[in-house]
Amino acid sequence: MSEEDLAPNQEHLNAGLLHDDIVSRVYEGGFKTWECSIDLAKYLATLINTGKLFLHEKDVHIIELGAGTALPTASLLSHVLNPPSQVGSDSRTDITIADYNHGVLNLATVPNFLLTFASLNNNTPSWPDEGDLDISSELITQFSAVLRSTNTHLSFISGAWGSAFVDLVCSTNARPESNIGSQKVPEKQSLTLILASETIYSPASLRSFTQTVVSLLSAKSLDSSNRALALIAAKRVYFGVGGGVDEFMAVVEEMGGHGNCVWDSSQEENEGYGVGRCILEVALH
Repeated sequence: MSEEDLAPNQEHLNAGLLHDDIVSRVYEGGFKTWECSIDLAKYLATLINTGKLFLHEKDVHIIELGAGTALPTASLLSHVLNPPSQVGSDSRTDITIADYNHGVLNLATVPNFLLTFASLNNNTPSWPDEGDLDISSELITQFSAVLRSTNTHLSFISGAWGSAFVDLVCSTNARPESNIGSQKVPEKQSLTLILASETIYSPASLRSFTQTVVSLLSAKSLDSSNRALALIAAKRVYFGVGGGVDEFMAVVEEMGGHGNCVWDSSQEENEGYGVGRCILEVALH
């Protein structure tokens, strides 16, 4: 970590590293791994392990909003970088990670992806039995080579949600049209998976977040060959801030979407009597 890395809003990012969960419109909690992101990572692993989600038969665009440490996407990346031997190389995986703070992407998200890669690779240089991982040029070279060999493309975006943000996200996986002679080759089937954890806590940003999700779903569902859905992990109520699942679902319906709960913490053993958590699957009508 260097002073240059933390230059924008350095004081607040330092505070985030030390004790503040959120400084509204300045630092949105990205250095902390929030409880619901662990729920979502576990749920995605269950989908893969039960054969309900397969990442190698079609083009896939994974988008994580308000990513922070990006644990859910990191869990998927471990599967993307370890394709089954029978899978061909034509399928493409785009991963777009978005967080309000550039410093969070630089100091938390990217290092987590490198740790994910290192944990998969027994030949990773400078990987000790315990302690820190040395992010060397050799490690980055190996990581880049595996991304190329698996046709995996990473993009990182910092800033606020909105229409310009949606346009930028959609441009990160634009695939050129293929033609053989004068005949256009049909596009492959594709899946867009939008992920978010603990992003609906604030009434002030609820509508802009929901509009971003709905706009991405709409942009990614232009024809029958493209499937798009969002998985949103959240606490049912955010006491003291005003947001929650009911408020979010009301705005989703208002904007032309629909959703249902696909996982609830009450289904789990040893959950106690804390604030309920759930994972919502959101799609368009």
